[in-house]
Amino acid sequence: MIKKLFVTTATALFSLTAFAITPDEIAANMQKSQAVSGKFTQNRHLRGMDKPMQTQGQFALAQNHGLLWQVETPLTLKLRLTQNGVEQWNNQKNQWIKSKQTGQSAQFELFTALLGGNISVLNQHFTPKADGSPQNWTLTLEPKSAMMKQIFTQISVQGGNTVSQVILQEKQGDKVEIQFIADTEPKTQEQIVRDLK
Repeated sequence: MIKKLFVTTATALFSLTAFAITPDEIAANMQKSQAVSGKFTQNRHLRGMDKPMQTQGQFALAQNHGLLWQVETPLTLKLRLTQNGVEQWNNQKNQWIKSKQTGQSAQFELFTALLGGNISVLNQHFTPKADGSPQNWTLTLEPKSAMMKQIFTQISVQGGNTVSQVILQEKQGDKVEIQFIADTEPKTQEQIVRDLK
């Protein structure tokens, strides 16, 4: 009886280990798509405030080209991250203007890596741990670089073929939760590249 129980337990543990997903497998699965687009809802929970600050909008990412981030409510803001850095659309001048906000470039580079499954970028700043299956996984990121340790205590990412949720635990005690809903008919890479211009 004891031997049978041991064999059953060992088999179960082996099965869990054999099918446990890794950060590299999550990244490879996400990078199968050259483009991802959809809607987002961001809730920022600030210390001392009962209700979170909420923003909603749309996003579009083209692998190796850039990220387009459009806030639609409660204000209108259009940002893009390309090889030129972070830029904001100026309606009055009808052109992209280089962002002067300190740390914004690093934040959007992180978002691009998270949404695009760029594990090499994440490995530079975090120690990743994965759990779940290819259809329903969680990636926990523990900061290891000095820069990220100053900003975050932990980042949790959930998803399947695409990212569905990101939770950013910030050093000063604030928390940011972002829900992503991918388009059922996502934009093509060509469409996103055109929108980024």
